[in-house]
Amino acid sequence: MTGLIGKRASAAIPMRVVGLSVLGTAFAALLIVAALGWVMSAVDEVSTQREIKIVRRLTDTFRYHIAHEQESATIWDDSVRYLSAPQGKQKDDWIDSNLGSWMHSYFGHDYAFVIDSDDQPVYASSGGERADNGRFETVRAIVSPMAKALRRRLLDGEVEIGGDGNLSPGVSDIDYVEGRPAIVSLKPVISDTGMITQAPGREYIHVAVRRLDSALLNELSYEYGFQDLHFSPVDKTSNFDASMAFEKTDGSILGYFIWSPIRPGLVFLKSILPYLAALYGSITIVIVTFSVLLHRRRQVNRAQEDRIHYLATHDALTGLLNRASFEGGFERLLYKREIEHQALAVLYLDLDRFKHINDSYGHAAGDAVIAAIADRIRSEMPGGALVSRVGGDEFNAVVPVQSVSAAGELCERILSVTGVPISFGDHEITVGTSIGVAFWSGDETDRGELVRQADVALYAAKSSGRGQYAIFDVHMEARDQEQMALQRELKASVNDLSQFKVLYQPKYATLTGQIDSAEALVRWMHPSRGELLPDAFIPLAEEAGVIQQIGLRVLEESCRASKNWPLSRVSVNVSPVQWSDPNFSLSVAAILSRAGFDPNRLELEITESAWIRDADSCSRNIMALRAIGITIALDDFGVGYSSLARLQSMEVDHVKIDKRFIDGIGTSKCDETIVRAIIDMARAKGLLTTAEGVQTEQQYAFLKDIGCDSLQGFLFSRPIAEEDIDALLRVAKAPLDGVLERAG
Repeated sequence: MTGLIGKRASAAIPMRVVGLSVLGTAFAALLIVAALGWVMSAVDEVSTQREIKIVRRLTDTFRYHIAHEQESATIWDDSVRYLSAPQGKQKDDWIDSNLGSWMHSYFGHDYAFVIDSDDQPVYASSGGERADNGRFETVRAIVSPMAKALRRRLLDGEVEIGGDGNLSPGVSDIDYVEGRPAIVSLKPVISDTGMITQAPGREYIHVAVRRLDSALLNELSYEYGFQDLHFSPVDKTSNFDASMAFEKTDGSILGYFIWSPIRPGLVFLKSILPYLAALYGSITIVIVTFSVLLHRRRQVNRAQEDRIHYLATHDALTGLLNRASFEGGFERLLYKREIEHQALAVLYLDLDRFKHINDSYGHAAGDAVIAAIADRIRSEMPGGALVSRVGGDEFNAVVPVQSVSAAGELCERILSVTGVPISFGDHEITVGTSIGVAFWSGDETDRGELVRQADVALYAAKSSGRGQYAIFDVHMEARDQEQMALQRELKASVNDLSQFKVLYQPKYATLTGQIDSAEALVRWMHPSRGELLPDAFIPLAEEAGVIQQIGLRVLEESCRASKNWPLSRVSVNVSPVQWSDPNFSLSVAAILSRAGFDPNRLELEITESAWIRDADSCSRNIMALRAIGITIALDDFGVGYSSLARLQSMEVDHVKIDKRFIDGIGTSKCDETIVRAIIDMARAKGLLTTAEGVQTEQQYAFLKDIGCDSLQGFLFSRPIAEEDIDALLRVAKAPLDGVLERAG
């Protein structure tokens, strides 16, 4: 125990040194930054005060310029003469041209007024346009005391002033004019030659108004680079802003100029902070490196050992046990359960059509699906179970169970959670799972045999339609061998596609009683087994990867045979694998072009399960096919995921009611209600309806009565060969009831 404590203490020492070193260098760095911050703050303050002085000087200069600009027209004999002249248009035009509009256009004055010796307006101008003299009332309260002060100075004999360059007395102040800050400047209109006698204090006075929140702000911002410069009646609200008070002549504050000052100290501090940080980091790294070198090496070695052990026993993508680790754990679990006389279930899981996911969405999506499915399988496993990824999309599990039914319940839960769509980017990917189960109850069956039995059961589950589980029994092996042989023969048959024969089953229009269209149905004319129906070989063709060749062969043959038939359309079944092929619509278009077949006479059928499995690819293919005139039929409607919402979202033209509901007509009120509801829903959306598998006259009468558009079934005709279809078309010109009489 003492040795262990010593080891822990020695391991902790480097971490303590690291902590003290980091804290020491951090404290020193903070002191340096604080000192620099104080110095730079002082530099910023000096810069801000300089900017304030510039603003104040420019404001004073602005006031002087306005007064000086007025003198260009107020110290002028002509101005005195015209203002004193009798009223007349010439007088008014001259005053407006020289004392009003010219002041605006040349100097940018916003307002101009001329008042007589009694301080009454004789001229008013706003924005360079002559205004009513009543406009003077907006500034009278400001101008009157200023005019009084100016006349007092004139009465005292002040005719010129020096020092600031102005040639005549004047007064100016800052105030709000029509709610906006402005400089108001008053100048007397006097003779420039002295040849005109004027009574002191009785001169005309020119009033100029220049707003501060327009021209001055623009000049300061443009010429001197002041940022965010604006006028405000209240002082700055942020410590990062600078401000200068605008004082009136009486010392009261009118408002403030506020701007974002240039802070050279802050800019400099920001520029060197990265270098200070780099210096601090370098010093810290050196100290830490020498302090923890041995400790880090030991930790790295330990982590590497753990990682090597993990990789040696687990799958890198899913985190499940790998094959070797699983087999070792399986053997130990078998031995333990044998001693305890308890049962085990061996599960062999395989993802359905996983290759399509890699082909359609890429291997990154495939990896994401594998990882997600592994997590879901793991979440359903009870304590003591072993789960392994043994191949690309295959998993094994050994689960302690009490009975076969318990193993079945576990499989049901796994199928449920793995069937939930998986989000990848903008896609919702749905993948099915098939499960084979072998049950061990303490006999002498070894590990290898149990896995083989589970594999046989898996094959049986896939042959039964995928997306389900099967529990091994001794009869499966014979069926397994049979299916494997059939699959090999199916792969070989693609070299001779003439083995696949297309039959045609007519569909009768309920309204006219005549053949309206036909459905193409494929048969495999096996050299030794005879005629095989689609259910016997289509699932195998999909699994073997030859469904594309067979499906396109059926489509090509159907177009060739029906090209000249007097039917509105021929319908062809399409495998889910074909609908998921991104190039399927192009293949169909190429076949139609070669056959010279009108796309408007072709109908392709899709099942709801195919749509659910890969809605994105199906939707793209359907859009492309409908764009060239092909109609789409929803096959086997009424089972699986059927709903009004599904009809709203799927772009189809035709609904085919599944045979199992048609079988219940006349015997099941529930089935009759369902059939009626399907037809009502389809009619509401403007879709055609076809009833499949009509075999009795009672079914025919019911479907005709509720408005089903077309009928198909053995009551009217079995699937027939191409050479027999012409004869049937000739007799089918009679009404449907006549066909029924002959069939009877």
